[in-house]
Amino acid sequence: MTTFRVCPIPSVGRRRDGGRPTTALLGVLVAVALLCPARAGEQDFYIVEDYDPHRDNVELVTNAMQRADAEDKRVLLILGGDWCSWCKVLENDIDESEELTALLSRHYVVAKVHCDSESPGIRYKPRKQPQYGASFVNIRAKSYPYLVILDSDGNRLLSRNMSGLVRNRRYSEPKLLRLLNRHKS
Repeated sequence: MTTFRVCPIPSVGRRRDGGRPTTALLGVLVAVALLCPARAGEQDFYIVEDYDPHRDNVELVTNAMQRADAEDKRVLLILGGDWCSWCKVLENDIDESEELTALLSRHYVVAKVHCDSESPGIRYKPRKQPQYGASFVNIRAKSYPYLVILDSDGNRLLSRNMSGLVRNRRYSEPKLLRLLNRHKS
C-alpha cells in the first residue's frame, strides 16, 4: 500500500476533514506562480544562461538554429562575457523590461556566446548549405556586447555593436524594441 505524506501546515495539503485542498488555495498557488517574475537567466528564451568560455560555439549556434526552426523563431546571439560590464547591464535591462522579455519569448531563441581577446568572434555553419563544400560563417566583434540575429537556417539578418543604444548608462528600451521588432519572426 502506498502512503502519501501530507504537508504539516494545516492550510496546505488535505483539509482537516480529510478532503482535497480547497479551490481557493489552489487558485492562490497558481496566481503566485504566474505573478512571480523570473530571475535573471531563467527566462525560457535563453538556450544557455551564461557565457561559458569552454562551450563549443559551433554546437551552441547549431542547437539554437534547430530550436528556432522547431519553434518558428529567430536566433539572437549576444556575444560577450562575464567579464563585460555592459553585457551585465544589457542582461539586467532585459530582465527588468516586461516588453523586452515578452518580445524575446515570442520571437527569439537567445544564446549568450563567450568572446574575449583570444576568441573575439564566433564561427558557425548555416543549415541550408550544399552537402559538399559547406562553409563556415565567421563573425568577429570589436566591442561587446555584440548582437547577431539569424534566421533558423543561419542566414545573418543583423550583426551590430550596441553603440547608439545607450542612454543614461542603460540601454534604451524603445531602441532595443525597435531593433528586435524589425527582425522578429
